[in-house]
Amino acid sequence: MRRIVIIGFGPVAARLIEELEEPLAQSRVHVCVIGSEPEGAYNRILLANLVTGHSTPQDLDLACDETNFPEGVTFLTGTTLSDISLDGQYLHTTDDRLISFDDLIFATGARAVLPRVPGLDVLDTDPCHLDSIPLPGVHPLRDMSDARRLREVVETGQDVLVLGGGILGIELALNLAEHGVQVSLIHRGQDLMPRQLDPDASRMLAHVLRQAGIQVIPGGINGVRSEGGRFTGVVLDDGTVREAGALIPAIGAQPRTEWAKKVRLPTHRGILVDHQLRVHGTSNIYAIGDCAEVLCSNPVCPECMAIDYQDSAPSGLIGPGWQQAQALADILDGTHNRVPSQVSQLITMKSQAVSLTAAGSVHARAFEQPRVDVATWEDPRTGRYLKVVSRDRNILGFVALGAPEAGAELAMLFERSGAAPGDRSVLLAADTPSGADTAPELTPESIICRCAGVALAPIQQAVSAGATTVAEVSKCSRAGTGCGGCKDKLESVVSQAMAA
Repeated sequence: MRRIVIIGFGPVAARLIEELEEPLAQSRVHVCVIGSEPEGAYNRILLANLVTGHSTPQDLDLACDETNFPEGVTFLTGTTLSDISLDGQYLHTTDDRLISFDDLIFATGARAVLPRVPGLDVLDTDPCHLDSIPLPGVHPLRDMSDARRLREVVETGQDVLVLGGGILGIELALNLAEHGVQVSLIHRGQDLMPRQLDPDASRMLAHVLRQAGIQVIPGGINGVRSEGGRFTGVVLDDGTVREAGALIPAIGAQPRTEWAKKVRLPTHRGILVDHQLRVHGTSNIYAIGDCAEVLCSNPVCPECMAIDYQDSAPSGLIGPGWQQAQALADILDGTHNRVPSQVSQLITMKSQAVSLTAAGSVHARAFEQPRVDVATWEDPRTGRYLKVVSRDRNILGFVALGAPEAGAELAMLFERSGAAPGDRSVLLAADTPSGADTAPELTPESIICRCAGVALAPIQQAVSAGATTVAEVSKCSRAGTGCGGCKDKLESVVSQAMAA
């Protein structure tokens, strides 16, 4: 029986254990998973729902414990490490357990990046054990304890500041605003999501956010105010003081590589692994999820040679982590599998109030480059913006804001390298009242849940097999188990499948 030890007990580790169910049931492997949090694995993507009271901890539970798996899994929650010996192939915990392994897997995730500004002193802690503890009232939303502390602030009715103009900060601000929280979004520079959106799309998004009740403040902060050892507000770049009950930094995440560095494993942005998720220079050590950087050591690998070494950091998205978990389960069970260096460039905003899908390179302007076609349409009154950049009808990038059907069609074409319509204006028809019946028809291969990569066909098969509710379909197919952004579409698909 092969002994597998997983360091970290988040959603990606939970998915890996699920994928190992068959070798576990056949007693071919034993798995020990070590998590520093007292809770078992839960869906971190939905932590904002805990802050607003929209969900309970049970709603986020991934039901990953002894009662849901065959014998052969040891769950150690609330457990931290004191030592790792790669030569001796054992781990030592702070509660004096000695755990041997044949295969060691790092699934340590990422920690929130905190702004380095005057007044925000970070307490010194051992980074291998604890996240840095900021000033009380400053809460990165990374775990259940963060959500509980923020919930207390929200219940008092105090204003909340979200720092960060990327997709995570915007989604968080929208979630809070949708549930009645007075929230302001502070972002460095003039443009929101500057890597994914062109300046015109960014301005339209800021307009839409203001309509949703969010105060958008461009610039940044150069200081933090406190009183009695607790956060009370920030000092903006122009010297203005903004008071609030809490500050939520959402300026990025840093892969947790502390233990890997401590045992001298190779790291860059994350722990460096090859296309089989094996850590460089090792034969039995792996990394998956937010801590893993897929960039193989083969100097002539065409896929890795095409990647900018400075842009090879882990994606921070749950979907690629789950795909890695599935691939690693096959690899550990002796089946050849290969993980790509780069994941899809497609991003979709998870919000009921704002529909945004974007992918690829969108900063080109009309007539700037030969053979590059740029089609743009915008309507500030309705908050809709559509831009398609293509070369020889191959889509290089697009933005679809306030146009969900056009966004879904373009996402499908982008991921399948499909040709853009000769007349780009037809993309607008599905998102107008007069064109409501012209939405792209779903095929069995159409992706319904992007987090779990579930297409229409498995959902229809789950209904045919007896599933009658979204919850039952999710259990069978995993659709809707990620960010929850596909909930409405999933309900519609299940209803149609039931009718059929």
